Amino acid sequence: MYLSPAEIQILLHAAIELVAAAGLGAARALGIMLILPVFTRSQIGGLIRGCLAIAFGLPCLAHVSDGLQALDPETSLIQIPLLGLKEVFVGVLLGTFLGI
Repeated sequence: MYLSPAEIQILLHAAIELVAAAGLGAARALGIMLILPVFTRSQIGGLIRGCLAIAFGLPCLAHVSDGLQALDPETSLIQIPLLGLKEVFVGVLLGTFLGI
């Protein structure tokens, strides 16, 4: 069973959307993990910390994916990284409040 080029393009587009949604979902958890002392480099390695951030972001993956589809395709290249930065800053703020 071979896929046509159109089906491959649709599959790649869906995979890219899934990776972007997982990254946006994990951004807030990653911001929290940067600040909280439980998740420091001496306690947990970087790979495990990244996997935990993605695991914490999985419950909101469907909602983030729906939100990404609502973005304008012409400006999404700018909006997605800015949304990621916003989520990291919100996570840093939450981590600061939780760490106090």
